[in-house]
Amino acid sequence: MTNNHIKQAINSNLSAVHVSQRHVNQIMSNITEGKKVKKKLSVAFVLMMILILAIVTALATTLLFNYFSGYAQLESIHGEYSNQWPTSAKKQLVELMLDSDVRIDQQKATQLLETKLSETEQDMLADDILGSYFASIEYKDTFNIMQYELGNFDSWNYEEKAVLTSLLSQYGYYNDAWPQYMLPQADDVQEAEAIQIAKNILISNYQDISIILDDGIVYSSFVQSSLEYGDDSIWIIEFLNPGQYTGRYVVWLTRDGQEILHQSPNTIPILSGEDDLTGSTVAIPGIYDISLEQAIGIAKETISEIGEYAAKIDGMEVYAYFVYNERFCQGVEPVWLIFFETEGEVVQKVLLGYDGSYIDTVPANREFSNTLRRAFYEESIFNNDPTGLEFFSMTIEQKAAYSQEWIPKVNDYLTMNPYYANRKSPLYLSTRYTYGLPSSEDISEAKAVEIGKQVIIELGAQAELVDQRRYEALFDITDESNPVWKITFFQANGDKQRFRVVIDSHTGIVKQEFIISQDFSWWEFRY
Repeated sequence: MTNNHIKQAINSNLSAVHVSQRHVNQIMSNITEGKKVKKKLSVAFVLMMILILAIVTALATTLLFNYFSGYAQLESIHGEYSNQWPTSAKKQLVELMLDSDVRIDQQKATQLLETKLSETEQDMLADDILGSYFASIEYKDTFNIMQYELGNFDSWNYEEKAVLTSLLSQYGYYNDAWPQYMLPQADDVQEAEAIQIAKNILISNYQDISIILDDGIVYSSFVQSSLEYGDDSIWIIEFLNPGQYTGRYVVWLTRDGQEILHQSPNTIPILSGEDDLTGSTVAIPGIYDISLEQAIGIAKETISEIGEYAAKIDGMEVYAYFVYNERFCQGVEPVWLIFFETEGEVVQKVLLGYDGSYIDTVPANREFSNTLRRAFYEESIFNNDPTGLEFFSMTIEQKAAYSQEWIPKVNDYLTMNPYYANRKSPLYLSTRYTYGLPSSEDISEAKAVEIGKQVIIELGAQAELVDQRRYEALFDITDESNPVWKITFFQANGDKQRFRVVIDSHTGIVKQEFIISQDFSWWEFRY
């Protein structure tokens, strides 16, 4: 099986929730709360689930389960299906598909299995039957066979996902680092109750979403993933309603039904017990930001339009905070959080951008549904300009022309959008240095690369593999009097280290050299 595409798919239920290390630590605390946690499910224990699944095949489509199981067994012997399989295995698969009501040509299948044909004729007919069936399946492994019958993995029910985990484990394909989809045990919260708990949590935290939840699609998984949240299984419940909005509402629950986190579309996860100021860093208004007085004035105008507050706005206590928080504007722009209190109780809150633009207002006991400035969406188009994303595939000449065109544009943009720099976008990062063309006084790109190769060998690169490495070269003229070649060397088969070498283009002297560790951000060695 092709591990990457399986891993990508079985992680799909987790991908909507991006959990920081701070969140992971808190999640573990929330799950355990001093209690003994059930041990991580070993592969041996997962194999025991095969017996459970054999008993509960009614949870999945029985005929399809037999087909999936049979195909997985054949794949474990012969590899993914191909016309190189032995004829006997092809016939066995056709018989399995016919018995399982899989959509193959029944007339041809009957002819193959019941008519006396030569070995060659049997092989050709089996290839015809199976080739037609598998024509639209790129990867012919158990996972993709199941997807072909059940639809996209993301839409499978939790029992079907558990079937996949059990089959991959039984035949030795499952990686312990992957999420393991399980069946809840008798003392765990069951699916229907988990969905209702999740729905109640969302309704209590967000305004006017009952219709979205009631009329939408519900996805559920009972899953364990030590890399994401620890060693115990949890329920992941997702609500999707394409007719009402774009995105998903997500809730994670412990196996006994306690909330771990909830999330609305376009926001980060909110752990149980957090509030709007959790994780905030105080910001100081600068020349591009509205003042405290301006923020309070705009917020008052905003809630005065809400009927119940119109007459008493001036008598309410107001608390305002200018903060960075990863919940709001992705944490790359500061926002104004303004809270209104009446009779000792905070009743309404307003979220404004640094420039005073309106983002959202909700009752104090509800979460903001919108957390980005409207202009943030528009700027993200600029942020993801393909010119910046294609920078690394450009030639030296193209990079020089790119600098001439885009540096002034981005600099002009920054004068009106000061927090754009915080996004670390490719377009921004690729215009923080000026790239040009070497002159006759500079060493050539080829010479710089050869110098770099010798340097990385001294740093520990395997000499016999150095010519196999892909490299990226930049001719940096940010300091026009001291231009440099910047060479990044990537992995080679059998040698996974990466290196950066910076070379004086006039003298060939190495000015900087280092091994790129896992601690480096990608922009620290690619520009």
